[in-house]
Amino acid sequence: MNFTRAPTYLLLMSLLGACSVGPTYHSPTPALTTAWQAPLPHDGQISKLDDWWAQYHDATLVKLIEQAQASSPNLDSAIARIAQARANGESVGAGLYPTLDFNAKSIRSKNNPFGNQIFLQTANSISLDSAWEIDLFGASRRARDAAVARYDARVANWHEARVSLAAEVASTYFTYRACEIATVNAAADWQSRQQTAALTQLKLAQQFIPASDAALALASTQDAHNRYLNQQAECASQRKSLVALTGWDEPALVTELGQQQAKLPDSPMLNINSVPADILRQRPDLAAAERDLSAAMADIGIAEANRYPRISLTGSIGISWLNLNGASSQSDTWSFGPALKIPLFDAGKRRADAALAQAKYDEARANYELKVRSAVKETEQALVQLDSTRLRLIDALASVNNYSQVEHATQLRYQAGTASLLEVEDSKRNLINAQNQYTTLQRDQLTASVSLYKAMGGGYTSADKHD
Repeated sequence: MNFTRAPTYLLLMSLLGACSVGPTYHSPTPALTTAWQAPLPHDGQISKLDDWWAQYHDATLVKLIEQAQASSPNLDSAIARIAQARANGESVGAGLYPTLDFNAKSIRSKNNPFGNQIFLQTANSISLDSAWEIDLFGASRRARDAAVARYDARVANWHEARVSLAAEVASTYFTYRACEIATVNAAADWQSRQQTAALTQLKLAQQFIPASDAALALASTQDAHNRYLNQQAECASQRKSLVALTGWDEPALVTELGQQQAKLPDSPMLNINSVPADILRQRPDLAAAERDLSAAMADIGIAEANRYPRISLTGSIGISWLNLNGASSQSDTWSFGPALKIPLFDAGKRRADAALAQAKYDEARANYELKVRSAVKETEQALVQLDSTRLRLIDALASVNNYSQVEHATQLRYQAGTASLLEVEDSKRNLINAQNQYTTLQRDQLTASVSLYKAMGGGYTSADKHD
């Protein structure tokens, strides 16, 4: 073979490598409605999701989320998966290029073939060996495309983990603050019922009431105490959830939570003017599912390419030295040539591999469509919950105000001697129940706003990257 023809041969092989087999990937376009069916909040400003948590004006909430994201094992795991995908992409991408290896060898030997003469031999050699598989039908390029797509998917998964973690911390924090308020109200209710029970004991001692009324008052007091203890346990449970989410020691967390009074922040005012199709660009879980779908399509191309012939080029150039009983010689060597591998019989293995890749793509496509439907559902549900709590809070606040007026009027009547202590305590308990209902609705509204934040992607865009 004439070595001077090698560049022409390489050019021919490169042109052949421009071919590829298998389907071409196109991003899916799910059929979505052009407008949301749930009521949209339009009474606020258009909020930036990437600056979402600052809009609650709660410094403790922001600190908790920052601490959770700085120490979360889930995020560390997501970062490790990104590193794995990056390394895999570099490894797979290297398959598109030739390999070059340097080899050196030295052998010293002794022979005595005839028994009366010793032959001492030293053989040394060095060489450069190269090999390159021509990507004739696109298997290596499809493998690179799959690796890149999976890397992008892992980056999107990292963003999804950050959004989910922040949402979980916020929801737990709001539940904890609502629990604190409910505990204060439960303590007040217990105290009120204790006073009622004490009063009924006095009346029983003077035989103004039957024993059953006194027993009922004591039972009511014990029931209130039970609710108070249960409320304290619920708050402790939520606090320990925050410990697990943030990684803080509980004493440090308790100190941080105690920086402000037990109160719930105001829910941010929203203005949603996007359409359902915008979710496809805003949700990291959908971005990850779409990238996994692209990788599955590339895997089909790999499986199809493996059913076709393979051509590789190998070459070597080297020098060897031989010393035999003091006599030396040197030789130069080189070699270059193609190698062809044609699949003839494999009992249907390659065909089955292609069918397996197609089935995995079909599964990934179904998973993507399911996630799209879930995204629309989650957004619609969050919008419904926001609208419902907004309307119910109006009535709940009016109820608190009215019960407060009743309690104040009953106190004045009691001071004037026209109302009994039992009426005063009843009015207090009615007010406490109304306040509890209002707090529950506040918490539900905040939780719905967090659900909407998560459903809308938490500020993610397809251009976001992880360094």
